[in-house]
Amino acid sequence: MLTPVDLFAFTIHRSGMITLDWVAQHPLMMTSIDRPLNVLDTRIGEDMLLHGYDLSTEQIAAGDTIAITLWWESLHNQLDERSIMLHLRNSADERIIDADGPPASGGRPTTQWRTGEVIIDDRRLTIPADLPPGRYWLVIGSYRWPSLEPLVWSDTLETGRRIPIEVQALPTSR
Repeated sequence: MLTPVDLFAFTIHRSGMITLDWVAQHPLMMTSIDRPLNVLDTRIGEDMLLHGYDLSTEQIAAGDTIAITLWWESLHNQLDERSIMLHLRNSADERIIDADGPPASGGRPTTQWRTGEVIIDDRRLTIPADLPPGRYWLVIGSYRWPSLEPLVWSDTLETGRRIPIEVQALPTSR
């Protein structure tokens, strides 16, 4: 998961005085578990396996950000270019918002994957502030880039895996 840490640089002068040069927050990838909490172990297309996912919460208020970590494995070397799909959809299957893009924020494109390599793909999705309370779905999938050809899940022959989440009403101020 991406965790922000404070990085800094300083200078030690000949006199022994120390001056702070800069401070910045930077997200570092880290995890304390070696497997996803929600196991799927399902193939997508002929050469990708989604071991599962970790979800920050299944209940969220409108305007908040939800985090999801996907655990992919490559079944072959150097796949063609692909994008990972993450959509928030309503009960009518209408897309509300998405966080599509290359795996690991572009840090591990599928063209560089190697057989057996596990790729941890952390994504964030901010729920619209005006979204009414109710049951929604996070839909995970993948498609070829730039053709947008969707890849199907081997066990369902669908192009997306649905994860239920509940959007709660914002607390009313008193």
